[in-house]
Amino acid sequence: MRCCVLNKCYLSQRLRFRLLDEGDKGQYIALYQSPKVMRNIAPPLSDEDVETAFTTTLKLNKAKGIKQKVWAVHERQDNGFCGIGMAKWKNQSDDVELGLMLVPECNGKDFGTEAVGKIIDIVQADYHITDFQANFQSHHRPVRKILTNLGFAFEEPEIIGGQKMVKAILRDTESQSHKRRILNISAPIG
Repeated sequence: MRCCVLNKCYLSQRLRFRLLDEGDKGQYIALYQSPKVMRNIAPPLSDEDVETAFTTTLKLNKAKGIKQKVWAVHERQDNGFCGIGMAKWKNQSDDVELGLMLVPECNGKDFGTEAVGKIIDIVQADYHITDFQANFQSHHRPVRKILTNLGFAFEEPEIIGGQKMVKAILRDTESQSHKRRILNISAPIG
């Protein structure tokens, strides 16, 4: 189990999070080249594009400034790889865009709500951010459910790049953070 010695780990009820590193390359590539995973995001990436994306992600994870952070997400019970979670700062502001990609085997287990809730907690604790957004295709009901459970509000859909997209906004408050903890979406950091 590669995790908590050199790389800070975060724990939720059933999941473990650590910054993505070189050892995650195979899983990262598999996610970004899977038609099933990418069907509601974008076309799967080519070999060249996924290599570039992975290298860029690692550089941003190591950078001193805060532009983007990407975490590997694993099940705590069996250390199985679940996917990756992302926080991306928008235009050097205090507004952070969230993203999550899960391997198909982890869908339907409510890991999405738990993972996004914990990423919000991590960003709040480590970077003192309270404003979040997520963008998704309007027909993607599981994402809407996750974001609804976490208290996001939804703007009217817009056509972006030929897709009907919805922007979800969360201006997080102490009461919403408390609600996530009561729902056991997030557990104390190990």
